[in-house]
Amino acid sequence: MKKGCIFLLALLLIFPGCSRAEALDGTLETTISRVQNAISSTADFVMADEDFTTDHIGAPDFLEESAVCFGAEGKTREFGVFRLSDRSKAPEFKKSLRNYLEKERKALSSLAELYPADELAERLALYENATVGSEGMLVYYFVLDKKETDRALEALSGR
Repeated sequence: MKKGCIFLLALLLIFPGCSRAEALDGTLETTISRVQNAISSTADFVMADEDFTTDHIGAPDFLEESAVCFGAEGKTREFGVFRLSDRSKAPEFKKSLRNYLEKERKALSSLAELYPADELAERLALYENATVGSEGMLVYYFVLDKKETDRALEALSGR
C-alpha cells in the first residue's frame, strides 16, 4: 500500500506540466468548469442550451462542441468556448463571434440611449472590451472584466 501511494505521489510530481495539454485536450465540460472556477469560486453561471450557439452565433459543420455560459442572478458576465474539428477554421469562427458580440453591443447601446443607467453603461463597457481568441482547436470569447478575463485565459491555457 505504501509503495502504491509513493508511486502515485511520484507520478504527480513528475508530470505537473500535463495540465496545459489537459486543458486543450480534455472535455469541453472540464474546460468550462476550470474557467468558471478561475473566474469565481461560487457557481454563479448558467449554461445556455444547445440551440443558443446555432441561433445566435452559427453552427458550421466544423464546430464539434460548444458551451456558452451567462452570469446568474442578472450579473453581466458571459463567455463561450468552442471546439473545432479544423484549426484552420478558427479565424472564420472568431469572425462569427465578433459579429455576435457586435450585435449584442449595438442592442445594449440602443437600450442605454433610451434608458440611461449605470448598470447598462457597465454592461456596454464589458461588451466593448470583450476578448475573442483561439488556442489549438479551441475558440473562445469572454465578456468579463479585465481581472476575470486574465484568470479565464490562464485557466483555459492550463497555466
